[in-house]
Amino acid sequence: MADMKSHVNLIEDTDIGYQVDGPARMYRTVFWGDNILMGRNVLPAGEHVPVHSHPHEQYSIVLEGECDVKCGGEEFHLTKGGICYAPSNVEHELWMWEESDVVIMDIFNPVRQDWIDPLDE
Repeated sequence: MADMKSHVNLIEDTDIGYQVDGPARMYRTVFWGDNILMGRNVLPAGEHVPVHSHPHEQYSIVLEGECDVKCGGEEFHLTKGGICYAPSNVEHELWMWEESDVVIMDIFNPVRQDWIDPLDE
């Protein structure tokens, strides 16, 4: 795997991607620096990401498709370009619409080591 701390001009999915089989199914690619991690997730139509929380701040940007988000007790419908912010330790969950796969870019601070570790397996 490439040294992600160096400056790179091109990142290939095959170098930084892996299949996630639970608690929600998706294909994830990750890239990171010292303080920020970005993850591009492709989730199948109809998939559900169950309620969870983590100590990381998170922004999620919908790149393709539609999903519903519940975050901090509020519900939102997101389409392409929609952004949701989940503060540290706030519970959130997502439901992908049945019509098509959903592509979401997640941005975290601090870096999520649990998203990097599968790349070493």
